[in-house]
Amino acid sequence: MMRFLIFFILFAAACGKPASTPPASNGTVADEADVIARVDDRVLRVGDLRAIDPAGTLTADEISSVTENWVEKELLMKVAGERGVLTDTTVQWRVDQARSEIVLGALGEVLRRETSAETEAKSLLRKEVEAMRKKSRVESNPWRVK
Repeated sequence: MMRFLIFFILFAAACGKPASTPPASNGTVADEADVIARVDDRVLRVGDLRAIDPAGTLTADEISSVTENWVEKELLMKVAGERGVLTDTTVQWRVDQARSEIVLGALGEVLRRETSAETEAKSLLRKEVEAMRKKSRVESNPWRVK
């Protein structure tokens, strides 16, 4: 049970990204061969499942459960959309914050693999942020908040 819970948490984290959308194609059987589940235009593909279980250790029952949970989540998201929850400003802020935490956590993992020391990682990251600042349009107007 604990193993399934861990995989479900990993799956939930992976679901922070949009599920695959069907490729623009002629709708041939080959295009549909890796589709595990579908809710309207959202699909769960074999590759999505491999991303959360690269070692392929999930049992058939666990795969079935993950698939059922994915379908349920997609249906709940549709309900949320119909009720206006997805366009709520507070919800959007929280979604953006959660996405940032996931992405920055992954960036931390990349830096840990690429560098040998924390100070080296911080220095590298500081340089990359400054380079990004120079090529990005950055504005900050906190005085606008009353």
